[in-house]
Amino acid sequence: MNAPVCWTLFILNLALCVGCGNPAQQKAFNLHGEWTLQSLTVDGREVSGIKQAAITLVCDGARLHGSGACNSYEARYESPQTGEIKVTQQSWAEMACLDEAQRPIDDAYVQALWKARQVQLNEDELVISDATGNHRLVFIPTTGSASVGLEKTS
Repeated sequence: MNAPVCWTLFILNLALCVGCGNPAQQKAFNLHGEWTLQSLTVDGREVSGIKQAAITLVCDGARLHGSGACNSYEARYESPQTGEIKVTQQSWAEMACLDEAQRPIDDAYVQALWKARQVQLNEDELVISDATGNHRLVFIPTTGSASVGLEKTS
């Protein structure tokens, strides 16, 4: 191959590599704001006592954290495409519940959040669910939270 053709192919290849980036590192959206859990569905059944448990989700960049019914938790998330979410690097405090009746709610919440695969914002509701919709979390903005929502990234 002659030199001009080689250089042209090299520059085109370089432009493609730089322009595309690494899809594994790109995010389709950022969640932001503080949210309060309004309903939780596990295996297709709504869990009772959610509003009294005062469960929160704080979204800060690629970090999720908040308070369950008994314990605090923290995780990271990835969003390969709009509407998709994968929660990773999960951790939570395992403290005794002051009200042991809250323990099953705490466990159900954390397990449902860890299984998250889909996310959507419907007006003022943030809905996070597993791939089948059998585990579903519905949040509303926490009173006094300045700004909440999904923010597309490009």
